Amino acid sequence: MKRAEATPSAKGVNGLFPRSRKRTGRVCLGNQTIQWLLTLAATAIAFSYPELACAQGTVNFANRVSGVLITHVYGPVPGDFSPSRVGNAASDYPPGTTDWTGFPRLSGSNYLAQLRAAPGANATDSALRWALSPPTSFRTGSGAGVLAPTTAILDGVPKDAAVATLQMFVWDNTSGLYPDAASALGAVMRGCLLYGFSPKFNLNAIGGDLNAPPNLLGLVSFNIYTLRGLPPIPQITWQPSSQVADAGSDVSFFVQAVYYPPIPVGPITPYDGPYQWFFQGAPIAGATNSALTLSKVQAKDAGGYYVQLTGPCGSTFSATAQLTVTLKVRGISGGLNPDGFHLTVLSDPGLVYHVDVSTNLLDWSTLTWVTNLLGSNTIVDPWSPDHDRRFYRAKP
Repeated sequence: MKRAEATPSAKGVNGLFPRSRKRTGRVCLGNQTIQWLLTLAATAIAFSYPELACAQGTVNFANRVSGVLITHVYGPVPGDFSPSRVGNAASDYPPGTTDWTGFPRLSGSNYLAQLRAAPGANATDSALRWALSPPTSFRTGSGAGVLAPTTAILDGVPKDAAVATLQMFVWDNTSGLYPDAASALGAVMRGCLLYGFSPKFNLNAIGGDLNAPPNLLGLVSFNIYTLRGLPPIPQITWQPSSQVADAGSDVSFFVQAVYYPPIPVGPITPYDGPYQWFFQGAPIAGATNSALTLSKVQAKDAGGYYVQLTGPCGSTFSATAQLTVTLKVRGISGGLNPDGFHLTVLSDPGLVYHVDVSTNLLDWSTLTWVTNLLGSNTIVDPWSPDHDRRFYRAKP
């Protein structure tokens, strides 16, 4: 008996098989669909494949229909620092009007959108559940304000439902930290994100096995704002600068930062902490001010310093400032002893220097190299008794 098989190429419009003597159907078992075929002259053959939420309705997640715009989605008005308006009521900006002067259209993958839905008309907010499909982003250029289309699977809404309540949620994911609606909502409540909800709308004949996913007719234009009039992360306006200092001197590093408004026009507020300074990647205990002062620096203090500034929604780090500590020879003295001339050199700990010798102050030769660990070293010149006079110098 010849085995009957179903392939994607055998399907017609909307996933239905073309008319033939085969009959098809689906039953849902958990997260798996069983696709069965029955031929009039053959035994039924069954096979299975995974399909998420096969009983849920679907919609065309886009705000454009065959080249016709349903609505745009907009960003905040420059200079408007009012609390977030969770979408705009249709009475404020009726569909089809052009009363969006000054509102930039959302553009690019930095902005994400997700649907939530519930069965029935005019469902309450608490009844709405997030779609199971991933969020979608926005187009760029002339398509700004328009979603990149995809198909959304609506959790809890039966396939081929007569009517469902839908709402769109949009947020700014420039940071890349909020890839889904759940993570974005937490940041929204802390005032860390630009966001917006569309007004709820009802949609008929939710897509399923018997009809194509419907378009988002009923969606009206809305815009996104932030709950906070300040941006989430401090911006550094004065970076700590690298310095060269003599050993034993004091050194200070400074940083200055502000909260810029989230859009170009608006008040700038100084950042006043908290701060945490680091040296060579490790936090410095007690270094929690805008200035870091180091007293009597030595060779061990040379290296990279930077500071972390933390706002309500995240941290930023300053550039790394390098401290170079200049070590010097501080003094030289000596005297003749039976085993030769004893030379005592005082220098900054950590200094590497060489001791040179000459008989005429013109021609010098190196007697020895010294790494100073304690602050002073004694060098013996065993050849000094062979000369009438000898001159010495110590140089880094």
